[in-house]
Amino acid sequence: MTDVSEGRVDQRRSPRVDVEGEAWLELDVCATVRIVDISGGGAMVSGLVPAAPGERATLRTVLDGLPVELPFDVSWRRGAGRARGPSCAGGAFDRLVPETRRRLEAFFSRER
Repeated sequence: MTDVSEGRVDQRRSPRVDVEGEAWLELDVCATVRIVDISGGGAMVSGLVPAAPGERATLRTVLDGLPVELPFDVSWRRGAGRARGPSCAGGAFDRLVPETRRRLEAFFSRER
């Protein structure tokens, strides 16, 4: 699928949903971010994202009232970032442990 506004090919394997609440992206530092959208395969976050493509982080948030830690492999980043202003980043959850994968599947199986 092509994103006409950006001229990029959409590589998502799962549908995205909106989520509410705080989230933290942890690398060598911890940054508060907003989850723009999330799927079983990854997420897009915005804020002062201190990550570059190829870096590994942990995305910590709460889904259905339960805390969850998601391994976040940064795929792309747009905007200033690195403490110079807001940016957004997309990442994949390629290193999920079975328990976390089951929790994500349960979260997405609920009606929204």
